[in-house]
Amino acid sequence: MKKLIFLFAVFALFVRCNSTDPKKENVVNTGTWLGELTLNDSTTLSFLYQLNFNDGKIVTILNGGEEVLLETSFKNADSIVLNFPVYQVRICAKTDQEIWMGYLEKLDTKEEYRIPFVGSFGIEDRLPNTEAACCDLPKRWKVAFKTGERITPAIGEFKLNENRVTGSFLTQSGDYRYLEGKLNGNKLTLFGFDGGYIQVFKATLKNDTLRGTYHSGLTGFKTWVATPNDTFKLKDPATLSELNPAVDSISFNYPSIVAGERVIYNPHAYLGKVVVLQITGSWCPNCKDQALYLQELKNNYANSGLEIIGVAFERMGTLEKSIAAAKKSKENLHVDYTVGLATYTRDQTAEEEFPFITKIKSYPTLLIIDKKGVVRKIHTGFAGPGTSRFLEETNSLTQFIKDLLDE
Repeated sequence: MKKLIFLFAVFALFVRCNSTDPKKENVVNTGTWLGELTLNDSTTLSFLYQLNFNDGKIVTILNGGEEVLLETSFKNADSIVLNFPVYQVRICAKTDQEIWMGYLEKLDTKEEYRIPFVGSFGIEDRLPNTEAACCDLPKRWKVAFKTGERITPAIGEFKLNENRVTGSFLTQSGDYRYLEGKLNGNKLTLFGFDGGYIQVFKATLKNDTLRGTYHSGLTGFKTWVATPNDTFKLKDPATLSELNPAVDSISFNYPSIVAGERVIYNPHAYLGKVVVLQITGSWCPNCKDQALYLQELKNNYANSGLEIIGVAFERMGTLEKSIAAAKKSKENLHVDYTVGLATYTRDQTAEEEFPFITKIKSYPTLLIIDKKGVVRKIHTGFAGPGTSRFLEETNSLTQFIKDLLDE
């Protein structure tokens, strides 16, 4: 019965959020709110957000080490839509002074994708302290995520301050960005929520081993095991991908996200330039972090002969919607390098539309091409600012590109 009532309420809310009502907006409390997303019957993702409706209706999500500023609009007297930057994600809620009810909706999926949402005013801790942390938490862990028979290695990096835990997981393809949670007794809970990632990690610490589960969105699920390890390393990201030997050289002609233009690449047209090709997608959290780094590179080295071209793999279903998604991402990130669209539906395969490497193993992937048109490095994945490897990786890439510019 409860599920039927909730589904009816959500349906009614959907009608209200997609209609316009000129009535006066509801008064809501400004300050800190607790948001909760119900991923399944046993898993709730908690996050904090702040309202400042006295200064431009500002809503800011607090996601561990970052703040995510949302675009807000009232659709009628008591319903608000919160649009996430970069991603095709929004929260639609019925507002009251001390409670909001609604759903999070992803707009880039074939099937309807909604996660129930509740916001409560005046709660300033996303997870309560139920008991003191059982023990110190080592800073670095060797991790194995398991999906069916597939095991994915990772590195866990955690910082413990009383009960509060911050950190991330670093994988071969990137990282899980900013995580925050608690160690209550020997129970670890970590949340990550930025619109791109919607994730909950849980584990029990026993005999120096963490064993737990990972939930992502409505359906993502893995188990994981971790043990303290200061020396474990992942593979070098420059060794994971390779050029397709059946293809002589890289050349493409994609529609640009700028109306009426094309993004054309062939080695002869860029002789004398160092070119960085970014395989990316507006739906990809690690691509967001890498795009900010690439824009910094462009600002510093464009006058020295550096060209950056993004090759976007979108999945909005139509060319027009996918161009709009890629354009939104680019504008929200304030990046101005060229971006072309390689795909616009999930039915198009990356290997068919970009056959120059044997398999795209990660979004993002960089191809770094020298002044003679030769691919000198393929860098798979990206370690973002939520990890300890961020500076090491970006400094190494920057130096490699500087060396090519000097050749």
